[in-house]
Amino acid sequence: MKRLDVHALVSDGVKGALIGIGISAVFMLISIGFPTSVLNWIFLIGFGLGIGFLLTVGNELVGIVIQYFFPVLKKWRLFNCFLTFPVSTVLFYLIFSLFYCWIPFRERLTYSMGAGIASTMVGLFFIYAQEKEERIRLEQENRRLAVLEERHRIARELHDSVSQNLFGISLHLNTFEYLRKQNPEAFRKSVRQLREMVTETQVEMGLLVYELRPVVMEKGFYEALESLSGLYRARYRLSITTCFKGNEENLKGGVQTALYRVTQEALNNIVKHAKARFVQVEMEIGPQGNGILLIRDDGQGFDKEESSRKICYGLRGMKERVSELNGEVKINSVKGKGTTVTVFF
Repeated sequence: MKRLDVHALVSDGVKGALIGIGISAVFMLISIGFPTSVLNWIFLIGFGLGIGFLLTVGNELVGIVIQYFFPVLKKWRLFNCFLTFPVSTVLFYLIFSLFYCWIPFRERLTYSMGAGIASTMVGLFFIYAQEKEERIRLEQENRRLAVLEERHRIARELHDSVSQNLFGISLHLNTFEYLRKQNPEAFRKSVRQLREMVTETQVEMGLLVYELRPVVMEKGFYEALESLSGLYRARYRLSITTCFKGNEENLKGGVQTALYRVTQEALNNIVKHAKARFVQVEMEIGPQGNGILLIRDDGQGFDKEESSRKICYGLRGMKERVSELNGEVKINSVKGKGTTVTVFF
């Protein structure tokens, strides 16, 4: 049998003891009424602490034993939760009978079944709390992985483009003095190439800076999107058309940043996967700050069912950003006919 974690068992028992005070108070109020003396209050608290501790520890021990003999039941969390009903009913009846032996059997059984139901409800609550905590943990882990992937991508971009250009510039500079004296024509050609490399490096760095820190609030939302599109045109030779309608001031700053990042991620996906030539970026903002963002490309498309079986941090990140705005993302794609990303916000 798996080694029993006594410390964790006692810790859970203490938590159950605190809950037991509330359950005990309910039964006290129903059966006797409001306590009128300090002794009754002490009895109420003591009984609640004891019954809560014993019910919690007893249920966990029974669960450990049953799961040892039937390991498959570990996956059935609801079964283990509902198992607390018969265990709590029996334990409560035995303990309750020690203190209130003069109460008729039927009433003691009724109270005990009530305690069993209460224990089951508490168990369901903890299952819900654990699932919510696990969901939050997974979301945080997904965000962390997305950030790591983005860092690695930017590092690759720096190495593959900016670093290579800087190395080329360095080589040109090393030969300048020789070419200027020995081959003026080659010198002038080298200067032209050097200027082109510097310009390309500036574009590369500009795009990386935009990716790391969007200047939405500095330039204005539409202008920032247009600048982003311009950088992708220059860097990846994409033909990108833009069309923006509505008053950008109707959007809050946080919404603007989220939509900017969604657009950026969609363009990244197009560059990495779509093999597209033409891209359309359209947005319409309503008077209440709601609207639609449309990003369409003529690339190779993909199979949505096949993609759903893979972990796509880019698409997941887009959906998480939009969900935080209480919006919705729809992706329509057909192999060989391009992809359309529609964002409702």
